[in-house]
Amino acid sequence: MNGVAFGQSAKKVNKQLRNQLIIERHKQDSAYAIFVKDKTHLENLRKSINKKISGQLLGEEHNANRIAYAFENTSEELKILGIDPDKLVSDSLIPVSPYVTTREFLRLKGYALNAFVSFDMEGRDGSDFDQYKIKEQNLRLNELVTSYQYKFTTHLSNYRVQRKFIVELETFEPSIDRLLVLYKELIVRLNKENQVLIDKLNELETNYIKNGPKNFPDVYKQIFPYAHLEPVKVSEPIELKLVEEDILLPPDDLVNVVTDEPITDHNSYRRYNQEPVIYDIVEDPASFPGGLEKLKIYLLDQIVYPSKVKEEGITGKVYLRFVVSDEGEISNVKVLRGVSNCSECDKEALRVLKKMPNWIPAKIGGKYVHSHFNLPITFKL
Repeated sequence: MNGVAFGQSAKKVNKQLRNQLIIERHKQDSAYAIFVKDKTHLENLRKSINKKISGQLLGEEHNANRIAYAFENTSEELKILGIDPDKLVSDSLIPVSPYVTTREFLRLKGYALNAFVSFDMEGRDGSDFDQYKIKEQNLRLNELVTSYQYKFTTHLSNYRVQRKFIVELETFEPSIDRLLVLYKELIVRLNKENQVLIDKLNELETNYIKNGPKNFPDVYKQIFPYAHLEPVKVSEPIELKLVEEDILLPPDDLVNVVTDEPITDHNSYRRYNQEPVIYDIVEDPASFPGGLEKLKIYLLDQIVYPSKVKEEGITGKVYLRFVVSDEGEISNVKVLRGVSNCSECDKEALRVLKKMPNWIPAKIGGKYVHSHFNLPITFKL
């Protein structure tokens, strides 16, 4: 028996076992109190770290990737125009990739952030040992003491695991703070150097508008498609003649209604059988609210890369054509040319475009008109 010498009387053994049981119960209670205290500390660490990850780190990483995406696009446009972007910035940019991504960062300590550590308490035996004979009491006491001792060994192992998690996360949290600082520094640097490239691109466009398009390479027209537009031939104004069939009268029950409020929805009373003219060449083209840079940011925020793109490393552009109405509404969205072997890319591009906010309509002669617009959407990880 546990710590009980053979040859002792049953009563003496019984007394020793009862004392040992009390000791084992005290050990369990003390271990549980320490475990609960450490578990509270561990959970607080996890909450603090998860808050920094979800509330700050993921946002900074997204911002860095968004600006890096815009930087790459501007760099590509300059390269097409024969300008080396590396010579424009003060120092070569550190790309985002050398920094550990949040996903990789979490993979290092993911187990410590999520693993569950338990404490299996030995239940209090409520049986009355006195109802048994002395030898039966000793057998039952010995079994209970043995169970307490076995579980204490397990408790000690779990305690060490939990302490290990605490130590890991206590050193992990400052690492998150350092990574946040790195991302913020990268964002500042990307913004600064991206602006240098944008300024150069604007300078080239201004020069092209002023001195072009003659004696300029064709790639300028590709990058600045609206810099030089062909004159718009305005046809003679069309006189619309209303006939009775063109007028929609209000319902009978509304004809005699008297109201002090002015009628503002005149379109609900009449329509024209004349289809609107959709222009391909305009004086002021339709544009996304905020311009090209805002459009790039919108696409980066909204596009969800299909799993096929991620798994197979597919890259390419989906060329879309659509109509922007004289009120800025988008309609008649079509895929002119999609990404090879990736219909999912075409569907995603269509989805994102159809949910866009209203655009600023095109203008001819200072008036808003319907117009066609071609837009490429790039899929590149």
